[in-house]
Amino acid sequence: MKPQSTTDTKLKLGNLQLDLLALRVSVNGRIVPATVLEFRLLEYMARNPGEVFTRDQLLDAVWGAECFVTPRTVDACVRRIRTKIEIGRDHPSLLKTIRGVGYSLGNVPPTSRNTRR
Repeated sequence: MKPQSTTDTKLKLGNLQLDLLALRVSVNGRIVPATVLEFRLLEYMARNPGEVFTRDQLLDAVWGAECFVTPRTVDACVRRIRTKIEIGRDHPSLLKTIRGVGYSLGNVPPTSRNTRR
């Protein structure tokens, strides 16, 4: 599923919408509070829906090389985001864990396990 760009300032992926100017996340039209890091992580993944990212890729893209954090920091951020955007935490429909690889936002084709290098 490709993100729909409603304007140059909004990304929509299913029932998730990101307002890039206001740094606002909404699900089904309901505004969801998010930190700047949570927003940046969602934005990065929403620009590449269905792509699988390793923790290290997400750390580099969102936190940057200047910041020293562990890969488990990504896990904690994903866990917080899930509590905010997912209807059922036990069966996430948007932000998925790809076991042994990392995370993906949106639909992941069953045969696709590609990661960016």
